[in-house]
Amino acid sequence: MITRLRQRGRAAPKSLPDFIHVFPNEAACRAYLWARRFPSGWICPRCGDDQDPYHVATRPTIFKCRRCQRETS
Repeated sequence: MITRLRQRGRAAPKSLPDFIHVFPNEAACRAYLWARRFPSGWICPRCGDDQDPYHVATRPTIFKCRRCQRETS
């Protein structure tokens, strides 16, 4: 992760305060992980559909494909 941050032109966090500056909240962490998991945007691993997935309200880390209904985390 730190190497990839460096590749994107961001300084790698060297301490906890630096880490908190790069990832100030949970939303920033989720956005980073989403971009790492789906660099070209959402594409269903099963059917290849690229429509925005459903978000399961009771399971916030689960995304559900609109076409084939596959759940992906």
